[in-house]
Amino acid sequence: MRRVYLETSVWSMVVPGQNPLLQEPTLLLLDQCSARMHMPFISDVVSEEVGRAPSDVKKIIVSKIDAVDPEVLGLAPEIEALATRFIAEGVLQPGRADDARHVACALVYELDWLVSWNYRHIANVRKAEAFNAIAVLSGFAGELAIHTPLEVLEWE
Repeated sequence: MRRVYLETSVWSMVVPGQNPLLQEPTLLLLDQCSARMHMPFISDVVSEEVGRAPSDVKKIIVSKIDAVDPEVLGLAPEIEALATRFIAEGVLQPGRADDARHVACALVYELDWLVSWNYRHIANVRKAEAFNAIAVLSGFAGELAIHTPLEVLEWE
């Protein structure tokens, strides 16, 4: 069973009115996580980002998170240091600290996959290579695969 980190863009797809091409695979993946076909994880960063959403949106997302029941990972100092390095090395812009923290969390906890719809800042090959290279230079395994929910479903 793969250990998967579900970052906030995945959870945002549970809100009605989202693009069905993104929402349908997301809901299928979350159902698989609920059935423990994958072991789901989030971090305090997801909780913080969801907490900033409008109350009606927050209620829907929190309800789905509660239903899936992912393990919540704390933000150890190593995560903050690695996230800071992603920004210092230019992989992400300074305003993308939460994205850096998502990736750092998945790397520090040595999860198998990070699942995201954020193509621009997280879910693309060049970024994944850079995140893993910096993780290795920082003393971590650097073996994190980053995929969209659709990619995860295509392999099942």
